[in-house]
Amino acid sequence: MTKTNKRSKTWLQAHRKDVLPILVGSALGITLGSILALSQAPYTADIGPRQLTLIERVERRREIRMLRNAFAFPSLPKIVTHLSPLLTVIPDRFISGSVGVRHGAPFPAFGQATYPVPNAPNWGAMRTPQEWNRTFREMSQEDFVSFPAYDLDVLTTPLTLLLKHRNAHIDEITTKLFYSTRHFSAYDLDAGEYTGRHPGVDLKLARETPIASIGGGRVNAVQRTENLGTYVVIEHRIGDDTYYAVYAHLDAASVQTGEDVRAGQTIGTVGLTGNTSGPHLHLQIDRGQPGEREHIPYAPSSIPAEEEAERHTVHPIEFIEEHRG
Repeated sequence: MTKTNKRSKTWLQAHRKDVLPILVGSALGITLGSILALSQAPYTADIGPRQLTLIERVERRREIRMLRNAFAFPSLPKIVTHLSPLLTVIPDRFISGSVGVRHGAPFPAFGQATYPVPNAPNWGAMRTPQEWNRTFREMSQEDFVSFPAYDLDVLTTPLTLLLKHRNAHIDEITTKLFYSTRHFSAYDLDAGEYTGRHPGVDLKLARETPIASIGGGRVNAVQRTENLGTYVVIEHRIGDDTYYAVYAHLDAASVQTGEDVRAGQTIGTVGLTGNTSGPHLHLQIDRGQPGEREHIPYAPSSIPAEEEAERHTVHPIEFIEEHRG
């Protein structure tokens, strides 16, 4: 054996795991391409410089059938059976961009928590329906303020009192409108906590606002119900505790069940789906067990006592602030 052949053999042995999947894929592509080309032949047999006679067309179709039989291809289950030993040697770099969870993959670290949006529309400074009804894309940077603090003293101050001196209370009005429904509050802009059955908070946002995951985790479910509309549930694990963050009333979800996400990654956009009178994000964080098949968001039938509520869910804003680092 010549030196060139020896070097070629040594190189192939060293790189067989990389080369084999590519060769197999190329062979399959060529074969499938040939079959596809042949399958189109019957429909183009009558197109050409002259019209084929009936006998010629029958003979052409018979030849095509013979060629198809020569390229007889196994069914999909047989393909998978024959190729599964080869697919196991495909290098990770060829599949690292695939969506979904791979069996045995470690659960994503939570990292540092982040708010689902970096800032809020300055609702208190807006005066007309045309301003309020703009989409996220129609707003400019000047229309936003920093993420408002969750201050119950401000949130329970009567809105009518603030509106009497509106220009002096723009920040407070923005905060009240942004946290349009508080943790277990009634549907009233002046209501405090544990006055209603609503777990979590509602954040008034412009339609199409991108929503981010509050931390690293794994998508548990992407669902749609009459009440929550389109919603995403993401499982988060911190130490020995497991939480399920629910993002509801989305216009669309940009993740799918089983997908791993990082803190700050966009998982959907604000919409008007479900039982809602205006675009907003419903955010709640439930307690749970690791790896639930599909987490069902906590929804009490009556106003719960605080201790009862805390067994099932946590205050989402307090949770984020505690884990922001």
